[in-house]
Amino acid sequence: MLSSAGRLLAGIAQATSAGGLANGLAAAGCSRLAGLARAGLAGDGKPRSVAWFSSDKGPQPGPTPSAPNGAEQPPGAPNTESQPQSTVPPGPASRRDAGAAAETIYPSSHDDNMGVQKNWFNALLSQLNVVHRTGVIPHMKGRQKEIFVAVEREFEGLWERHVKGKGLTGTAHRGMLLCCLAIATHKVLRYESGDDELVKEVVNTNLGGLAVGIMKKLHSGRLWVLLRLLAEDPYTQAVRFLPSLQNDLSSLVQSDVDVGESEATWTTTKCCFYEVLSSEGVPELLPEFCCQYSMQWMEEFSKYGVRVGLEQSLGFGDEQCCVRISKRLPPGQPGPPGAQAQAQTGTGADPQSGAPPPPPPPQA
Repeated sequence: MLSSAGRLLAGIAQATSAGGLANGLAAAGCSRLAGLARAGLAGDGKPRSVAWFSSDKGPQPGPTPSAPNGAEQPPGAPNTESQPQSTVPPGPASRRDAGAAAETIYPSSHDDNMGVQKNWFNALLSQLNVVHRTGVIPHMKGRQKEIFVAVEREFEGLWERHVKGKGLTGTAHRGMLLCCLAIATHKVLRYESGDDELVKEVVNTNLGGLAVGIMKKLHSGRLWVLLRLLAEDPYTQAVRFLPSLQNDLSSLVQSDVDVGESEATWTTTKCCFYEVLSSEGVPELLPEFCCQYSMQWMEEFSKYGVRVGLEQSLGFGDEQCCVRISKRLPPGQPGPPGAQAQAQTGTGADPQSGAPPPPPPPQA
């Protein structure tokens, strides 16, 4: 399915040089950070203490001794204390990277479905290095390691609460891992940076923003071939697309698809994404998941005369989520029952054209 494939094919920045890092981030869709990396902006600021979040009980990396068993360094060994620090201090060895010496082993490290965690943390390290190089957030300069570890520890707590022992497999497993990674990154970076737009861009990029954009173009091209060249019925194609979106969310949602001749609904009564994001206090991440995320694929059908709308949402305070699609019928032909009921409770606008009622005749 397009939406899940887009997230699995995320463009991850792995470069280490300043120029390579900027190009890698640009390829990953992180345009703001890429622009800052190329500009090489300077920034000064005093580091402030790092905030350890709800997963404070997680393991912490211990100090690295200068020599084993407290022994003195042998003659001729380099004196690291007298050498100047690198202008770009190296980031931490990612616990997800098999090629690096992990500083801390977390239980969740062995639960990495298709490399979801490894890709996320490698991309995050590159992004934190850009923040350091550019000084865009002065008080984060030189603090890549502690912020990185804070995200790791926050994720560990989320994994224990929402993934461990839940019996998740396949798409549902990957989806909840991504949800927990997004929450952990959002919480830590929002506290540290105070820049909501930067945090949003980092999360969206690591969720596969670039790949999703490419898959949407392919989806749009496919619809053009089907509906313009092959003259397929737009409503029929939209109805066939609903089960695919439903399967993408797998066992994380309880939903039903009801299809009629001119109207179809996709109704969700229980959503694990909504429950987890709400319980963690970050409902603003809902558009990156669940049916709100799926709407971007359905809205392509509106270009071909199919009405698509998210009429209800758990995130809006409703009791359920409801996506409704319907044919755009010719003027004068009665619409489906759902559209008629909606029109009767509305402002009197024409349910087919959406035009307001004609004005009353002038008084004599």
